[in-house]
Amino acid sequence: MDNEIRIIAKSLNNLKKLYEDIAVLSENKKDAIIKNDVSKLNVIVEQEKEIIEQISDIDEIRQRCSAKIGNELGIGYKITLRQIIDNIEENKDELMEALVELNEILEKVNRLNKINSNLIKVQLSYIECFKNAFLDESGAGYNMDGSENMEKTQSVNLFDRMV
Repeated sequence: MDNEIRIIAKSLNNLKKLYEDIAVLSENKKDAIIKNDVSKLNVIVEQEKEIIEQISDIDEIRQRCSAKIGNELGIGYKITLRQIIDNIEENKDELMEALVELNEILEKVNRLNKINSNLIKVQLSYIECFKNAFLDESGAGYNMDGSENMEKTQSVNLFDRMV
């Protein structure tokens, strides 16, 4: 069981590093969204895919070790990291520290993803607004706050207004 605990601790630290890379990419993604740099955004998304594959591989190893520990402890293979920490004596602090650090970076990535999501919604709102102005298609779209606008309104074409 000691070997599995060491592997889990190492996995958590590796996951933390990879999620830190994701956070950097999310910051870069935010800049690309603001600048409407679609090519840079595509490169970032491809880099994220590669990191996510690595995360998946590492997490699979962590899950296998967790299941083995869970079975040894009589809890079963669906054991959580918190349960492992509560049921071991050795390396308890190391695992807890790694888990706390991983949670902190995950919260940062989550905040960045929400910001990026809102920025994309605003961009979609602008696109919808311009499309409606040029094509005389009013109605469903996005408001400035990112919420959907489902009301049908009458408007005139941009060219009609200019004439």
